[in-house]
Parts: sequence; structure tokens; C-alpha cells
Amino acid sequence: MKEFFESEMQDFAAAASEFASAYPEQAALLNLESLGDRDPYVERLFEGMAFLTAGVRKQLQQGMPELASQLLQQMAPALGRTYPSSCVVEFSLPQDATNPITVRQGQRVTARNVGPDQVACHFTTVREQMIRPLQVHSFKRNDTTGGRCQLTIDFLKAESQPWQGMNLQRLPVYLNSDRSQAYRLWQLLTSASTHCTLQQPGSERRFAVRFAPQSLATMAGMLPETGRDVAAYSLPLDYFCAREFFFYIELEGLENVEWQEGATSFTLTVDSDLTLPPNHSVDASQLVLNTVPVVNLFDADAEPLRFDHTRADYPLRPDTTYLGHMDIFSVDRVTGRNLHTGAERRYAHLHARHYRNGNDSVFYSIEDQTPAGKPVTRLVLHQGGQPVSEIVSVGVTASNGYYARQHIGLGAVQEVRAESLAGLKVRNITRPSKPCRAATNDGPEWRWIATLASSIGNLEHQHQLQQLLGLYDWSGEAANRRRIESLVSFSKTLQHGIQRGALCRQWAVELTVQEEAFDSKADAELFGYMIHQLLAALAPVGEDVSTRLVLLPDYEETRWLPRR
Repeated sequence: MKEFFESEMQDFAAAASEFASAYPEQAALLNLESLGDRDPYVERLFEGMAFLTAGVRKQLQQGMPELASQLLQQMAPALGRTYPSSCVVEFSLPQDATNPITVRQGQRVTARNVGPDQVACHFTTVREQMIRPLQVHSFKRNDTTGGRCQLTIDFLKAESQPWQGMNLQRLPVYLNSDRSQAYRLWQLLTSASTHCTLQQPGSERRFAVRFAPQSLATMAGMLPETGRDVAAYSLPLDYFCAREFFFYIELEGLENVEWQEGATSFTLTVDSDLTLPPNHSVDASQLVLNTVPVVNLFDADAEPLRFDHTRADYPLRPDTTYLGHMDIFSVDRVTGRNLHTGAERRYAHLHARHYRNGNDSVFYSIEDQTPAGKPVTRLVLHQGGQPVSEIVSVGVTASNGYYARQHIGLGAVQEVRAESLAGLKVRNITRPSKPCRAATNDGPEWRWIATLASSIGNLEHQHQLQQLLGLYDWSGEAANRRRIESLVSFSKTLQHGIQRGALCRQWAVELTVQEEAFDSKADAELFGYMIHQLLAALAPVGEDVSTRLVLLPDYEETRWLPRR
């Protein structure tokens, strides 16, 4: 308060001097230009005004973070919440399955009796995935004397399923290995200099196929879509908080293969001028089909609360059956029941309120933290019309917080319940990641809001790109900070051309990074690919992005062209 008061007094003195020189007659009445003793009544007036204004400034400063937080809650709700644990699960068809089975987005899978408190931890799939009777049977490495690397991958199919019924277009493959090996496999398999051919048993004919990075710009992120979040920013958020999401590649070209009748297998031969380290052994467990990322989010209910208009907001208490290991991610449904008449009232979320309709019953939530750092959610309710007391039931999306990360090991997620998935088996092939939450000590809310209207045209130099990436690095890991700081330069040029008779606009982007900040060149390439996909998502409709990544000090280059 003292600092605000002194600042206001200085501002008054400066303004008075300027006013006195501009309007000497009026200033003479206020004694503003006197060189001697000032009028004590004018001094008291200034001090009183400075005190009142300082109080207003203090209230504004205290309220700004909450105001920004609520504005962000309406515009991009994911940015004010904890990023939950995630992992990758593998599905297996039953032995007698004759057709592929599709696992829908949002399907729940569960790990039962987890940890010392025997809590059930639920996960949901982040995208739809077809489970095919196809698997990688073997994966072998054969280095040639010419310094090239040759990989042989054998795929095996169930005899009862024809090739034509499996929809093999862009077959997703998960690189199930430690990060350093996954980086190198990703780089080698998706490199433009890598050649890949397919051959069936007993046939000399070879078909050209290729591995490609998954198209992240068109895929759903790890967190649920609300229709209000900017999809582009899920890319850096997922990269820094759930790196396993980026270890997917796609096998393209299988839809063009002429399959032999009765064939149950095929072999891919991968030939590349890139090499793997001598100690990098490969096996079939590193290339996994029929997998899907899952996130530790599930539907649940909070404890009912009594809405009696005695509080500005009401803290929500998670379901006690989770023994304190349930955190609220979002408030989805609010229903009140009149204590006297039993009439039911449904509350709408504030962002869905009807324009200028004062009779809407609405709710919104406030995300906060306890002194110990545990997230807490408070509910604010506004009734339309005459206030009445109600018992309010609240449906939420919840997570298990750090409990899943601490106590779930490989293979612990084993349950999937759905009539359409009868007989389907599931197991997690990665451990749950660490939940992440943005640091709020430096007030990032207004900077987040400022980025929501950003486009590739607003980014002028690498410092802006570094600041943008830093806002979405919630991991707290020094390695990720080094990756961001490795950006030496960023430039872009808008080019015009004609393709297939139509005028097209394309941003030519050049990124320069210091290779020493990464674990390997492959690590740097994946970082560059994430930025390429982010810039593509930030480009206006009708504009493409091509990116050239330059690694210092060797000036090695990697290019990514628009994917059509």
C-alpha cells in the first residue's frame, strides 16, 4: 500500500507541474506553482486522493490474477488445470476373433487395487483406434559393410481375417523403448533418405511403403476437447508433459499392396544411410501395434453440497470412495433440488449462458491450491429469479493425482468394460507420467490469454517462439528448458505459388538450434518436428508451412514439407 501511495503522490506532483504551466490562472487558485509553502488544504486533498487511488490499485492488483484466471477458464480452460498422468496401453484380440474391433475415444480402462489404499485408477482413451489381428513378429538389425543400416521387420496376421477387411491405411506403430532409443528409431524410420519395401512370402514382387511421423496437427491432443481451447497449443503441452504421445509413427502404402490369397505375413526391409549406435539392440517388443494413449481422467461425482446463499463460493469435496486420491479436473454437470418443493434445476456453464438472459441459472468453477500445493476446486452458483435453498449434485471429470504415477507399474492396467469389447485384453506398456501444473508465481495468465490470438505471422524472432514454448513447458525439467534455450534463430518468409492450377501461400520457416542441448540429433529432430507441426496449426486456413531445421555446429539440415 505504501508503494502505491508514494507512486500516486509522485504522479500528482508531475501532473500538477504540467497543469500549472499549461493553465497558470487555474493553477494559481490551487497554489500548484508556489515555490514557498504549499497550501495545507491542497496537500491534504492530494494525500487523500493518493490514499484512495492507492487502495483501488491494490485491490486491482490482488484481483487481477483471479480475473485473469476466470477469463482463461472461459477461453481456454485446460490452461488453468493440472495436466494429469498419461500412459500407453496395448489391446489384444481374443484368439477366436474374426474381425477387427474398434475402441472408441473415451473408453475407460482400469487398474484395480492400486497401492496401499487399494484404490481403482481409471484411464480413458484419447482417440479412436481399430484393433487388428496383426502384430510385429520379429524385428532384426543388419548393418552393412558400406556404413548403411538395414532393418528387417516381420508382420504376422491371424489366418481368419482377410487383408482387405483391416483398413491398413496409415497403420499406427508405437516405438516402445527408452527415450534415447525411441528418438533414434523415430529419426531413422521417418527419414526422407530411408527406403522401405514390402515383400510377401513366395513372391519376388516388392512394394514401396514408408514410415512417416504421425500428423499431429490434425489429431486430438491428450486432454479432452472443450470446443474453447486452441488446439494448436496442445502440441507443446503434450510434448513437454507427455512425450510418449510423440513416439508414434505411421506405416503408409499398405492400401496399395496386392495381397496374395492365403498369405498371413509380410516382411518390411528398411534401408537407410542413418545408423543406430552399436549398443542399440532391436527386437519385436520395440514396435507395437494396437496401442492407444490413455489419460488418467474419468467421470465421477463430487459430494453433494447445500446451497444456502451464505457463501460466495462452495468448495467441492471429491467422492470419499477414492480415499483422498481423487482430484477434480473439471466441473461438467450441476443439478439443484429445491429443499421445500423438490423441484429440480439444471445449471448451465457460464460460457453457455444465453445472451442478456438474466434468468439463466449458471455456474462456474475456481481452480486454486491449498497451502500444501494440493489442487482445490470451488463452485460459484447464480440462480435466475428468486433465490432458494437447494441440495446440489455435481458431476465432474476427475483424476487420481500423483497416486497413479506413484503406484502403477507396467501391466497393471488390465480391465476394460464394454459389451462391444468382450474378450479384448488390455495392458499398459508404459508407466503413468508425472502430473504437471503450470507455475503461477510469475502470473502467466495474461500471457496465456495474449497467445490465444497468435498466428504464425505474429512470431518475428526466436525470443517470441521461446517465450511461447516456455509458457507451455509445465514439466519443470532442466532438459526441456535447455531444449527451448537451444533456439539460436527463427525466420520465416511468405511465398506465393501455383499448385494444380490454384494460387497457394506457404510459409518457409528456418529454425537453427544448438545440438549440444539435446540427447542426440534424433532428439533435436523430434523437437523441430513438434515446432513444425505447431506452426502449421497456427497458420491461417489456406496457408501451408515448410520447415528447415539446422543443427549447429555441423550445419546438418532436416526439412519437413506440408503434408497433403
